[in-house]
Amino acid sequence: MGEAKTALLICGHWRESGELTDWLLDEDVEVHVIPELCHHFDFPRLLAGREIRRLILGLCREGSSIGELQTQARKVGLDPLGVEIVSLNGNGIERSKVLLAGALARARAFKGSKPENAKLYLSSRISRRSLLRLSLTEYRAVSSIDQGICAAGSGCSLCVSVCPQSALEWSDGILGHDRSRCEPCGLCVTACPRGAVIDPACTPAQLEAQIRTLLSVGYSDPRGIVFLCQQSPEPKAASGWMPVKLPCVGMATPTWILAPLLLGAGAVAVLSCQRSCPTSQSRAIKQGVAFCREFLRLIGAPEDLVMLNPALEEPPREGRGTVPLEDPYSHKAHANVLTKLASEYGRSRVILEHPLSPVGVVEIRDDACTACGMCAATCPTSALTHEEGEEGVTLSFDAGECVACGLCLSKCPERGRGAIILHKIVNLELLSQGRMPVYVERMARCIACGAPIASAKMLGRLEELLGSEHAPVMPLISSHCMDCRVMAHG
Repeated sequence: MGEAKTALLICGHWRESGELTDWLLDEDVEVHVIPELCHHFDFPRLLAGREIRRLILGLCREGSSIGELQTQARKVGLDPLGVEIVSLNGNGIERSKVLLAGALARARAFKGSKPENAKLYLSSRISRRSLLRLSLTEYRAVSSIDQGICAAGSGCSLCVSVCPQSALEWSDGILGHDRSRCEPCGLCVTACPRGAVIDPACTPAQLEAQIRTLLSVGYSDPRGIVFLCQQSPEPKAASGWMPVKLPCVGMATPTWILAPLLLGAGAVAVLSCQRSCPTSQSRAIKQGVAFCREFLRLIGAPEDLVMLNPALEEPPREGRGTVPLEDPYSHKAHANVLTKLASEYGRSRVILEHPLSPVGVVEIRDDACTACGMCAATCPTSALTHEEGEEGVTLSFDAGECVACGLCLSKCPERGRGAIILHKIVNLELLSQGRMPVYVERMARCIACGAPIASAKMLGRLEELLGSEHAPVMPLISSHCMDCRVMAHG
């Protein structure tokens, strides 16, 4: 049959399997119906002589040994973290086609993993066959850090603060990752304001590709997206609900939840763990859904477009259609998702303050700020910038870039005096305005060479801190730069 880059194997026990043999005709996809696939995973024999880059399995029953599947995938040179598995049990032919197409889209967006991304676990599903073959372990993806774009050197430790297992540690500008303690939950991935923390099995590109496909591939009924945890069983649901698995639903930001509504979904359901959440994210999940529902209400949309733990007994409503939206799951997409969704309902003025707001507004108080620039230096998204010009110092702010992380507060030396305040708030007008100056201060310059010394407010604050005891040195400090100060003093 020639070479192909993707193999789609369907279990022959599934009652509709015969109808898929001629489906998905694509030059880089081979579709095969394999008898007893759910029981026998002899991939070296099945795929002999083929150059397979991706593997998708359509299984007719749940409970197959993930460990044995991955072991067989490795034998044919495949990355075990990139194998996509679709449960066909209880699904008709049309829905199964959609699910398989979504898995194919996600597999195509998989860029591969590194050795540090794979962590061994005792398999939760061990068959008699896997026991005899000693295939007792399975790989799960853990995140890795791109130190080249990580902001730890500027003092960022947001991923450290959200890790429920204390697997991340910040020390002197370096971020350490203890894989032995890491439990794949993805919280660090969405906490990172720069996209430096990467889970290769759940990237923004994979999610976008899968969700767009699930919502666009031919299917007669309205469709909705169901977010659920990777280890949770797929729920019984009415026609039209399409599952998307995450390492942990707690990693889903409010805009991750809202984005499918712009991609054609009629509704979005979020399913938290059926048992006690191992990462203790139940409260955060509830708050995130509450934010989404309140935002929908304020823009004039039905609140139940987003639901937490619904029964899924009724099919989703008809979606409003697809809106042009680039990179909806990137770390920079928050403002874009919120403004475009509001625009769909004709709203441009909405203010929503909420502890889980994915964007924020920074307020600078003129009477306390000294324009030192520490807030801008530590801002990981450059929402705050500090510029020195001929006329003085300017602090500017772009609400569309702010992720409400609060790092600017932690570095402000005048925070105790209220120099900077962060509001976790969605303000649609500010999100659309772009960069605006929020503080301008005159710059004192050296009377000898004209070089900048410091802002006038900074010098005033320094004089206040030094007190009367050191008052005699202030005229020299405020009139000469460091180099000229040495010469003048000498």
